[in-house]
Amino acid sequence: MVTDLQQQISNVLAVGEATTGAAVSEGDLLRTAVEFANTPALRGVLLHVPGLKLPRSIAEDSLARGLDLSLHISGDPELSSVRERYREDLTAVIEAGSDALPARTISRLKQAAARIVLIPRYAFTNGDLRVRYHYLPESLEAALAYSVLLLRDNSRPFRADFARCKLERCSRFFFRSDTAKGQSRQRQFYCCDDHMLEKHRATGALRVQRHRAKKASAAKHK
Repeated sequence: MVTDLQQQISNVLAVGEATTGAAVSEGDLLRTAVEFANTPALRGVLLHVPGLKLPRSIAEDSLARGLDLSLHISGDPELSSVRERYREDLTAVIEAGSDALPARTISRLKQAAARIVLIPRYAFTNGDLRVRYHYLPESLEAALAYSVLLLRDNSRPFRADFARCKLERCSRFFFRSDTAKGQSRQRQFYCCDDHMLEKHRATGALRVQRHRAKKASAAKHK
């Protein structure tokens, strides 16, 4: 005899079977979410969040053609507000370092992130098991909150890998292992080589200016 709870679970699993989105790893989900923080467009797994105004025919056609579909949100005040809050949360993660986030922030994130269902999918490649998930969030906020908590989980590798470019005009969020693996310690503070060099040139010029001003001031008081 099928109980009500069993039927409800079966219904949720059926949604996972019917979804057109690919199963992805935690790292893939995180990178897709962080890219949304950097660029005002939804891509990948985030496009399958319920309630988004994305015509099903466009999504299916893009999937059939193998196109990288994205939904720009610049003209949507509600989604823009969600993105801005997410950027604030990621900034808080960077600034907190090993310290705890504020209790109020943690409470909000836990409440939102609880509204997501993960359905695992298993694949073996040359004998190696890879576990991926269909993510079924109740809302975009739930998916983004879940990604922030992944960053705060010390049992996972993401926290130490996460960074923000120190070039002020950039300030992109990124993962060091994607761009700076095996490179110098200084390089790991920047999302690309060009931004590291630009920052070093700017700080070098500032040091020269300060040195000249100091010499001029000393000469003036002789």
